[in-house]
Amino acid sequence: GAEELREKVALLDHKQQRQLAKWDARIKQAKQDLVRATTASTQGLERVAALLESQAGLETVLNKTQKAGSAISVPSSGQEEAVERGRLVQMVKLQGKEIDALKVEINMLRRKGGHVYSPAPPVPAPQQEMLEPSVGPDGQY
Repeated sequence: GAEELREKVALLDHKQQRQLAKWDARIKQAKQDLVRATTASTQGLERVAALLESQAGLETVLNKTQKAGSAISVPSSGQEEAVERGRLVQMVKLQGKEIDALKVEINMLRRKGGHVYSPAPPVPAPQQEMLEPSVGPDGQY
């Protein structure tokens, strides 16, 4: 009677202690996963902020260059200036694409519960043909 009930209670208590230990381990792992996901998300947001800041700076320089036109007395040919302007435009476009990719990744992290995906492959450097700016019908870049 009583001894048998004590054994059942002891077995049940032991079983529940094991289950509790398993759940504690699961909770600990989930907390570690959350910290990793939060860190990755924060790094992504910091990268987006840095890229946005860089893009704003490049756009400012580009706008000043375009507004100044030929008033800048830099000892360079028009062809070199056009190539540089084209390079800057390509850089701004590339950074915009990187920002969009990071935004997509951040949204995926938010929706998927914080799973970290492998980083995107590096974008190849623009080739010389891509750096040539196009001239519109009015002669402006």
